[in-house]
Amino acid sequence: MTETIDAGSPPLRHKFVSGGPRPPGLSHVLRTLSERDEPQVSLREIMTALSDRSFGALFILIAAPNLIPLPPGSSFVFSVPIIILAAQLVWGRTFPWLPSSILDRMFDRGILRSLAERLGPPLARVESMLKPRLTVIDPGLQDRLIGLLTLIAGVILFLPIPLANFVPALAIVLLGLGMIERDGIVMLIGVLLILASIAIVAAVGGAAASAASAILSYLGL
Repeated sequence: MTETIDAGSPPLRHKFVSGGPRPPGLSHVLRTLSERDEPQVSLREIMTALSDRSFGALFILIAAPNLIPLPPGSSFVFSVPIIILAAQLVWGRTFPWLPSSILDRMFDRGILRSLAERLGPPLARVESMLKPRLTVIDPGLQDRLIGLLTLIAGVILFLPIPLANFVPALAIVLLGLGMIERDGIVMLIGVLLILASIAIVAAVGGAAASAASAILSYLGL
């Protein structure tokens, strides 16, 4: 049965942390949606099925392509929606806002089926190793902090730094998984990777500034 969004009840992830039943994982939701008879599917249907886990799922699906080599400029395409979604999470939304023109756009369910077949098995194996742990702060505050960190990682993805996409993209994927499963250890690893990304950007920026200063000095400017 598809989960629907009920503004009057606690989010599914929060129920999960407080001892409620474990909600279906992202791999299960993708497989269930892909097996429906309707030939087309909309993003609204997918997000409704995921309920308040849509933020984590979208972070994973948008950031994951950056883990493989992509043409120059591709990170810009992926970083902008990540930044927009992360800002909404910082603002306190429990469900992502997207324009109706995007939410209601239909696409072939076969695409979703192919995604479920390729991504589902490895994702299910990862999900089996995750569980709620180190949930020491309020879930709402935790989501806002994840949003802030994801926003920082999205900005780093936006920067045109060669070969610097992998670490922040992996951090976003881990934060998304941690959000869905409420796994504090996975989220902590994501936080450490974002700190590493900041250090990389600082090092590259410092090296570029030093090089520019040396060139200007050489030219007598």
